[in-house]
Amino acid sequence: MSLKCHDESRGLVARMRLGSASLWMVCCLSTAALAAAPAKPGAEVGPALSDRIVAVVNDAPITWFELLQRTAAVARENRVAESPALRKQVLEQLIDQRAQVQAARQEGIVVSEEEIDNAERVVAGNNKMSVASLRAAVAKDGLSVLSFRQQLSDQLAVQRMRERFVSADSRSSQADIDAFLEAQAAPDGAAPPPQLQLAQIFFPIREDATAAEKDAVMASVERVREALNKGESFAALAVTFSKAPEGANGGDMGVRDVADYPALFADATAALAVGAVSMPVTSGAGVHLLKVLGRPLAKAQMTANQTRARHILLQTGPQLSEQQAVQTLRDVRAELLAGKRDFAALAKAYSQDGSAAGGGDLGWVDAGAFVPEFEGPMNRLAVGEVSEPVVSRFGVHLIEVLDRRRVPLSEEAQNEAVSNLLRQKAADEAFAKWTVEARARAYVDIREWRE
Repeated sequence: MSLKCHDESRGLVARMRLGSASLWMVCCLSTAALAAAPAKPGAEVGPALSDRIVAVVNDAPITWFELLQRTAAVARENRVAESPALRKQVLEQLIDQRAQVQAARQEGIVVSEEEIDNAERVVAGNNKMSVASLRAAVAKDGLSVLSFRQQLSDQLAVQRMRERFVSADSRSSQADIDAFLEAQAAPDGAAPPPQLQLAQIFFPIREDATAAEKDAVMASVERVREALNKGESFAALAVTFSKAPEGANGGDMGVRDVADYPALFADATAALAVGAVSMPVTSGAGVHLLKVLGRPLAKAQMTANQTRARHILLQTGPQLSEQQAVQTLRDVRAELLAGKRDFAALAKAYSQDGSAAGGGDLGWVDAGAFVPEFEGPMNRLAVGEVSEPVVSRFGVHLIEVLDRRRVPLSEEAQNEAVSNLLRQKAADEAFAKWTVEARARAYVDIREWRE
């Protein structure tokens, strides 16, 4: 739920709490791509191959360079080697994304230069560098600044489209809210949990497969099971071996209603604890290894995480560059850790927002209250820990977490939270349908290539 700031004098603090989660998604994606991009793929495979087109979505090409770059990111994240099979899965993802971007543009989604600038600044902050340093790193990795900014624009366009499916005016009925809460409060031994998150490693078997071919598949299944027993990552093995579309994402099939999973899957995992892997499950399509990633627990009373933190904010501009602000707060942090200075006194003297008078204290806030580039680093701090300088759209911060707690929601707040969950679920379903339709409408020409 959003947290309203009732004190207008807090000014910048209030605006910090109005950040869009979409920007955080964009920055996470872009940061990961930056960190995992191969060093100059074009230089590795030669300029001609680098520019080679491997697919066209309507009139938008996908180059060999782009495919290598994204594959490297997926391989690095899942700690697996790149392979032709992985590249084919990643190519399908790129095609889907290109179709979504084009459909979003056709729906009238426009991303301004200011929004791209803001996203670029946040990506730079998440990587603890200036925008100039970010652009230099992008160029070093073989990607032009123009192409990098286009990627940011594309991601923002799709996210804006997703947000269109969330209707702020629609509210769930009290009957729907009560039904949700009753399902959450179901006693042990009753119906299965209302939702389930599974991952799978899928080994297809053709209907006309010979006995020898079936034996070969089962041998592969057993090799993967042995690897799992030795402690290898399920996600990494899914990237390498699974033939399902979600294999490139570690096999994660997402959180769904139990009824939305095949009954075979629900039955095979009903008695498994979170983190456990099933025995091989045979369907008409092949063999599946299933891992339980999550199983929402029934709760009669919903609770919320709250954090109490304080900060020192230096606003950047003509008088103080971002680099200077970062260095100043690094020096301040060193003195704080050495016990030479008092955080509250420094905040009163130097912090440039409405919290300064209270020693930088931001009070108790719910999750999601602050802009993502501030809240992310704050959430990673232990109680009593002081952060490194954190760059946000408002300046540079030094953050200290004072305490954390879980609090029960009031009936009104609980109803609002459930209504938001149900509204988001409906939006997710509508967006998923839209993505399928976007791909179906697109003209896709996949070119053959040799490794």
